[in-house]
Order: sequence, then C-alpha cells, then structure tokens
Amino acid sequence: MQTRAVRQGDQYAVNGMKIWNSYGHEADWMFALVRTSSAGKPQEGISVLLIPMKTKGISLRPIITIDGNHILNEVRFDDVMVDADNLIGEENKGWTYAKFLLGNERALIAQIAQSTKLTEKIRYVAREQGIADDPDFRHKLAQIDIELEALRFTNARVLYEARSGTAGNGGAILKSKGTFISQALSEIMLEATGYYGMPWQMGALEDGWNAPEIGPAYAKNAAPLYMRQRANTIEGGTEEIQKNVIAKQVLGL
Repeated sequence: MQTRAVRQGDQYAVNGMKIWNSYGHEADWMFALVRTSSAGKPQEGISVLLIPMKTKGISLRPIITIDGNHILNEVRFDDVMVDADNLIGEENKGWTYAKFLLGNERALIAQIAQSTKLTEKIRYVAREQGIADDPDFRHKLAQIDIELEALRFTNARVLYEARSGTAGNGGAILKSKGTFISQALSEIMLEATGYYGMPWQMGALEDGWNAPEIGPAYAKNAAPLYMRQRANTIEGGTEEIQKNVIAKQVLGL
C-alpha cells in the first residue's frame, strides 16, 4: 500500500493513488486505506480515513470496463488535507476494520439474490427460444440450481454465525462459490438468447433510449452481463486468495 497519510497538526496530508474505486464520480465521500506508519508488519501501519470527494487535490480518471460501463475510477491524491476527526477507529488499526469490510463485500459479491432472479429469467428465455426441453440445457441449469440451493444454506449458516458472535471467514466461501455460479449463469443466459444475444446494444440499457432494439428486450443485456461477470472472480480478492483464506482459516491447513 503506497498511499500515505502524514499527520500535520489536526489534519492528515494524503498523497498517492487508489485504483478500482467504485462510483467515485458520483459519491460525496469515500473511505480510503492509507499508510500512517512504516514500523512493524506492513498491515500494522494502515489506517482508515473518510475523505470528501470535493477536497482540493483529488482528481479522478474514469476506467471504462469491458462491458462499456463507467463504474470504476482511478483516484489520485496530491497533498489532500483531511481532518484528523475523519479517522475511523484507531490509527494503524485499519487492517482490522478492512478485513471486516472485505468479509461483507465478499458475501455481497456472491450475488445470491441476483442469481436466483436470473435463473427465473433464463427459464423464461428458454421457453421463448424453444430450448426449455433440451436435455443438455436442462442439465446445465439443474446443476446450477443445486449449487445455488447449497449456497443459500451456506449463507444462512454464515448469517447465524455472525449473529451468534462466532463469525469466521464465511464470506470467502460465499464469494468463491457465488462468483462461479454468477459467471455460469451469465454464460447460460447468453446461450439461451442465441443469435439475439450477439448484438452489442449498450445504449438500450440507458434511460431515454428510443431507437429500435435488435431482437426481444430480454436479450439486450445478455452480452454486457456476460462480459461484466468475468470480473467477479477478481474483485474483492481473487479466487486464488479466497482459496488460500479458506484453506488456512476455515480448514486449518
């Protein structure tokens, strides 16, 4: 972590860069992990600051993802002065808070509700496209149904552990399996739409679009969704990181 925050009286001077910032171009505030000390282990010198996005010295560069959307940004800090009152918790204890946030983020990236809704849409599309009774298609969707049901039960167990104060690293399990499911469903959705899923109609997903659509409405998001879901196994910690977390902290290997 290279972004540094140096205490100057009742403020911190922040310099550095953050990448893959979500919706920074729309947000009023952001939280940032910053290095406030070089002593000890690397994770021991991290703090969390709340930073107003309109603070002098902040600049954003948009990152357009493969699906054509602008959600992510590169954020630069050049002598950005942040009030010390905006420190979250204790100085140099930020990694403890970050691990908690990552656990919640990973559970969110699992997209259980979205995947459940998408399976319903896929069944509708399959009926419209006349492939609902195709044995191979039915087998693939049934396999995902089984995986998704198991994920729901795992999610219920993780929530129970969180409420009882025994929460572990269930978020890593949810993300690992949930992202596999969401990617598989996006592929099945693209397959179900057939040739209608091939046209790239990003404009049709925006408010105010009034041009003719190519094919049925259910197909216009098939290709962008497929492209976007490729990032699911990277964001919030790569699949390799999740497997390491599960191996060490869940299985005790």
